[in-house]
Amino acid sequence: MDTTQIVAVSIGCFFILLLLGLVFWRRNLTSAEYTFARIILALAVACVAVILTGYLEVRYKDFIQAGGALGVFIVVYLLAPAALQGTSEWHNMREMWRGVRSIYDDPEQANEDDVIHALNVVNETARLIENDPSLLRPFVNDYGEDYCALYNKLRLNRYPISQTGRTSEASLLLPTSKLAKHIPCTA
Repeated sequence: MDTTQIVAVSIGCFFILLLLGLVFWRRNLTSAEYTFARIILALAVACVAVILTGYLEVRYKDFIQAGGALGVFIVVYLLAPAALQGTSEWHNMREMWRGVRSIYDDPEQANEDDVIHALNVVNETARLIENDPSLLRPFVNDYGEDYCALYNKLRLNRYPISQTGRTSEASLLLPTSKLAKHIPCTA
């Protein structure tokens, strides 16, 4: 092996280790992290492919034609594993949090539908995390502050809910309170 091949393989191994660290550290990747992981994986495998003997020629949809390490890059990038993108529970949780609307601090001015929706989001989030603890780290990184703010607002402002005759504080489930202590959410 010459110096160029040693450098290429070293870079490829470094990228693979970087990718493994990312995947194990952030088990459920966001879409930006997933794209980054696909590119890094393709680069890493292409760098390692430099030392392989033989020739690979890739043609894709009559407009991409590549050989050797570049061909390996294209194959790996286009056939990247979808499992890196996260679980369906993670995607559901992200969609729930994207749809949360702001609630007035004053219980008299708050829209009851928004309060009920917020209660459902915090309770469902806690249930999902209780069932799959691997969701906790990415959730805390992406939505931890929002969760704490919403949880504290629902708990402290005690919004009345006419459908049940209860307040928002009484409607918070036990897993929701456990999650708030685990994050931790302090008022």
